[in-house]
Amino acid sequence: MKRSVVYSLSSLIILLVFSIIGFSQDSTIFQPHGKAFAKVFTNFHSELSGNQHQSAFEVTRVYLGYESEMHKNFSGIVKIDIGRPDDGGRNSSLRQYAYFKNAGITFKNGKFICRFGLIDTKQFIIQEKIWGHRYLFKSFQDEYKLGVKADMGTIVEYRFNSMLGADLSIMNGEGYKKLQLDNSFRTGLGLNFYPSAEWTIRLYFDYLEKSVVQNLVTTFVGYKNKQITAGLEYNYKTNFEFFDNQNIMGYSAYVSYDINDRFQLFGRYDRLYSNTLPNEEFSWHYDNDGSTIIGGVQFSPIKQIKIAVNYQGWHPISNDISSRSYLYINMGINL
Repeated sequence: MKRSVVYSLSSLIILLVFSIIGFSQDSTIFQPHGKAFAKVFTNFHSELSGNQHQSAFEVTRVYLGYESEMHKNFSGIVKIDIGRPDDGGRNSSLRQYAYFKNAGITFKNGKFICRFGLIDTKQFIIQEKIWGHRYLFKSFQDEYKLGVKADMGTIVEYRFNSMLGADLSIMNGEGYKKLQLDNSFRTGLGLNFYPSAEWTIRLYFDYLEKSVVQNLVTTFVGYKNKQITAGLEYNYKTNFEFFDNQNIMGYSAYVSYDINDRFQLFGRYDRLYSNTLPNEEFSWHYDNDGSTIIGGVQFSPIKQIKIAVNYQGWHPISNDISSRSYLYINMGINL
């Protein structure tokens, strides 16, 4: 595996060198510029199932950052992620946790893009954009811990033509909340197909070797026109949490319909399941396998604010565990 990582790094360096050599050195005047940004995800929710019917206001996430266009070919970003208390663990209910989510630079030259530093991972970007409602629920891989949203490393992308693009990544594999200590790297390859302006098809595979080899395979089909946006993805992860033969998989389907510029209907269905180990009656992840159902209406009074009234339900496979249902009023604010 170490040899393959060396080869991958060499390929990245060669691509970057040739791209930098080729970028224009003309006298076009460029004025560096930048902007600060902030995003807030907040909600009020009330439990519909169970006997207690708990209700609460929450601020689940705040992003603070700065984007800079330093040169016509170079840009940078720094972003801080302030997460809800339970992101820090079972004993963190009275605390908020802040992390550097992004701290990296991007080089763009025509069809070539290279990102380096603490950056968003490519396998999340396309699916999350088509889902379009991150402020009320995470994308499939993020919600069920099949991958990390951001990591330390480098990603190179190349758009061969209007119908085909590819990306190669070498990342620490630990995510942005943990330090890399084990000399292991996650190497990923993605292929994007664009049959037309409305359709996107993505195939992704990655490899990470520690005590066992862990792979993630993702297939995605997305569609978007002026009124309808839809996506279907399937994810399969081997040796989850690096336990041998404990595999986890599932699919997510989501669709939205723009009634007009302000109102939108949306829905989503997730199905998460796992394999059954030898001599076991139930799958190893049985108590946590199940389905998520989301549906609602979104109102956007201005471009920077989205408000969604929606139902969110979790329905486990196990008959011994009760379903959970909630009514949510979510708000996403871009400042």
